[in-house]
Amino acid sequence: MKKVKWYTNKIIEIQDIDLLEKWKEKAKTSKYYENAINTWTVRDTKKLKYVNAHRLNYFAVYGRNGSETIESILKEKYFKE
Repeated sequence: MKKVKWYTNKIIEIQDIDLLEKWKEKAKTSKYYENAINTWTVRDTKKLKYVNAHRLNYFAVYGRNGSETIESILKEKYFKE
Protein backbone atom coordinates (compact mmCIF):
# COMPACT_ATOMS: atom_id res chain seq x y z
CA MET A 1 0.00 0.00 0.00
CA LYS A 2 1.46 3.35 -1.04
CA LYS A 3 1.59 6.03 1.65
CA VAL A 4 0.29 9.40 0.53
CA LYS A 5 0.82 12.30 2.90
CA TRP A 6 -1.77 15.04 2.52
CA TYR A 7 -1.57 16.95 5.78
CA THR A 8 1.21 18.10 8.07
CA ASN A 9 -0.15 17.92 11.61
CA LYS A 10 2.37 15.60 13.31
CA ILE A 11 0.11 14.65 16.24
CA ILE A 12 -2.72 13.59 13.94
CA GLU A 13 -0.25 11.82 11.67
CA ILE A 14 1.03 9.71 14.58
CA GLN A 15 -2.52 8.93 15.71
CA ASP A 16 -3.43 7.96 12.16
CA ILE A 17 -0.42 5.66 11.83
CA ASP A 18 -1.38 3.94 15.08
CA LEU A 19 -4.99 3.59 13.93
CA LEU A 20 -3.89 2.28 10.54
CA GLU A 21 -1.77 -0.41 12.20
CA LYS A 22 -4.76 -1.52 14.31
CA TRP A 23 -6.97 -1.61 11.22
CA LYS A 24 -4.38 -3.64 9.29
CA GLU A 25 -4.54 -6.30 12.01
CA LYS A 26 -8.33 -6.34 11.85
CA ALA A 27 -8.27 -6.37 8.04
CA LYS A 28 -6.62 -9.80 8.12
CA THR A 29 -10.02 -11.23 9.04
CA SER A 30 -12.44 -8.48 8.04
CA LYS A 31 -13.39 -7.17 4.60
CA TYR A 32 -14.88 -4.14 6.35
CA TYR A 33 -11.50 -2.99 7.66
CA GLU A 34 -9.78 -3.89 4.39
CA ASN A 35 -12.23 -1.64 2.55
CA ALA A 36 -11.94 1.11 5.18
CA ILE A 37 -8.15 1.16 4.77
CA ASN A 38 -8.48 1.36 0.99
CA THR A 39 -11.02 4.19 1.24
CA TRP A 40 -8.96 6.17 3.73
CA THR A 41 -5.50 5.71 2.24
CA VAL A 42 -6.21 5.36 -1.48
CA ARG A 43 -9.62 6.70 -2.54
CA ASP A 44 -9.67 9.73 -0.24
CA THR A 45 -6.16 10.79 -1.21
CA LYS A 46 -6.92 10.39 -4.94
CA LYS A 47 -10.06 12.46 -4.46
CA LEU A 48 -8.12 15.23 -2.73
CA LYS A 49 -5.39 15.23 -5.40
CA TYR A 50 -8.04 15.47 -8.14
CA VAL A 51 -9.80 18.34 -6.36
CA ASN A 52 -6.55 20.24 -5.97
CA ALA A 53 -5.38 19.57 -9.52
CA HIS A 54 -8.66 20.79 -10.99
CA ARG A 55 -9.09 23.67 -8.55
CA LEU A 56 -12.52 22.49 -7.48
CA ASN A 57 -14.46 23.79 -4.51
CA TYR A 58 -14.41 20.93 -2.06
CA PHE A 59 -15.03 20.89 1.66
CA ALA A 60 -14.10 17.95 3.86
CA VAL A 61 -14.49 17.65 7.61
CA TYR A 62 -12.36 15.21 9.54
CA GLY A 63 -12.92 14.92 13.27
CA ARG A 64 -10.93 12.94 15.79
CA ASN A 65 -13.41 12.84 18.62
CA GLY A 66 -16.46 10.65 18.10
CA SER A 67 -18.66 13.16 19.90
CA GLU A 68 -17.77 16.01 17.56
CA THR A 69 -20.39 17.11 15.10
CA ILE A 70 -19.83 18.81 11.79
CA GLU A 71 -21.55 21.86 13.26
CA SER A 72 -19.12 22.05 16.21
CA ILE A 73 -16.10 21.57 13.95
CA LEU A 74 -17.27 24.32 11.59
CA LYS A 75 -18.04 26.69 14.46
CA GLU A 76 -14.59 26.17 15.93
CA LYS A 77 -12.80 26.65 12.61
CA TYR A 78 -14.83 29.35 10.88
CA PHE A 79 -17.19 31.03 13.29
CA LYS A 80 -15.15 31.79 16.38
CA GLU A 81 -16.86 34.35 18.56
